Order: sequence, then C-alpha cells, then structure tokens
Amino acid sequence: MNKSLNLRTSVLLVLLALPRFVIAQSSPAITAAEIQKHVKYLASDQLEGRRTGTKGGDAAAQYIADEFRSYGLKPVGDQGTYFQKFEFVAGIRLGEVNTLAQVIAGKTHYSHN
Repeated sequence: MNKSLNLRTSVLLVLLALPRFVIAQSSPAITAAEIQKHVKYLASDQLEGRRTGTKGGDAAAQYIADEFRSYGLKPVGDQGTYFQKFEFVAGIRLGEVNTLAQVIAGKTHYSHN
C-alpha cells in the first residue's frame, strides 16, 4: 500500500511541478512549500479519499485542472477542457449463480460458484 501511495504521490508531484519548469523559464522553480500545499490539500479529509466518481475525486480533478490553467497549459481534453471522460466500474454485485471464464493459451476454463 505504501509503495502505491508513494508512486501516486510522486506522479502527482511531477504533474504539478512539471508545468512550472516547462513554461516558466524566467520564474523560480517550484518550492517545497508549494509542493506541500498541493499534497496537503489533495490528501485532506475534505476530499474524502478522492475515489473516482465521488465529490472528493471531482474536487481533486478540478483543483489539478485549475493548477494547470494557472501554469498556462493548453487544455487538450474533451471539448477543450482538461478532462477526459471514461467508463469506470466502481464495483459489482454477484448474483446467485456466477461464472468466470478464463482463456489460457487458447483454451477456455470455467469456474462456477
């Protein structure tokens, strides 16, 4: 879990810091205080875990989009935004009878409950 969290944090920090280095040649590099501000907000209880499809996740995405806008990055997402819609399955409920099919080396294997 820590490795996953650290990877996500690292990716987030790169995404937040990179635009400053790319577009702001005459401005100072991002500071530790700025990184801390971003991480503190994105990790806050206010965002309720940032799960995809939740208010907290939407707020985190909007925060990052606003930061990108402040860095002068051109939005290239859906309809000229910083966002791209995608389908996401948040969970499933199994029925009374379920089947799992696996195809391994061209042969299908079935599991039933």
